[in-house]
Amino acid sequence: MLGRYMLAIGAAGLLASVPVWAKVSLSSRGTHGSDAQGVGLKAETGIVIVNVRNTSTSKDPKNVNLAHDSNGFELDMKGGVRCKFNFGVTRAGFFLGGKELRYFSPKGKPREKHYNTQQFIPASQFKKSGLDPVKVVYDAMYKHIDKGGSKTGFLRKDRNFTVELEPEFKGRCVKKVKFKFDSGGLYHRAAKTSDKVKVYVRYAGDADLGRYDRAKSPPKRDRSTHSSSAHRRQEPVK
Repeated sequence: MLGRYMLAIGAAGLLASVPVWAKVSLSSRGTHGSDAQGVGLKAETGIVIVNVRNTSTSKDPKNVNLAHDSNGFELDMKGGVRCKFNFGVTRAGFFLGGKELRYFSPKGKPREKHYNTQQFIPASQFKKSGLDPVKVVYDAMYKHIDKGGSKTGFLRKDRNFTVELEPEFKGRCVKKVKFKFDSGGLYHRAAKTSDKVKVYVRYAGDADLGRYDRAKSPPKRDRSTHSSSAHRRQEPVK
């Protein structure tokens, strides 16, 4: 946990959190190839539930249209980096899905820095962040079909899934030398580490899928009352 929390229920099943920050512990893990002695990250989302359901008015399984109802969720993170002796931090940043969410560029190249951030991850960024709630349901459905199940049978029942996202923190240390030309990139030889947060995907089964009312049932094939022999060509008797 990121310290103590005040909790509040939000829309779309989101249990929002308001953190009281504390420094993250630093570890040598993630410092290989860098000029850092320690780096750390702690991430928390509270309880995030994304609901998925069939939004189609048709009960024909061929017309299924799955959609989720989430607007997004809050991601709280704290990260820190400690450099080797005579080295200092020049850049640090928080990432999700490979995208930089927020960065810091401290002055004076301090040997150790800790940062906190609270980022809102909107639904429009879910896929880029590694979260696709609808795909989670469809992937499970296809596995169900591969094992001999049916699409209709799967989508009629409630289903629950857990998705793990992996936020990252990077911190770059450079030598404290005046007027040194820096030919590396923003995170060249940066120490980096990651943490995992869970998002719960709940699919609401459509119990009526594939079941039609008699008055609204698809038209049946025409079945003639004439016997097949009535349509046979009469051969002359020899």
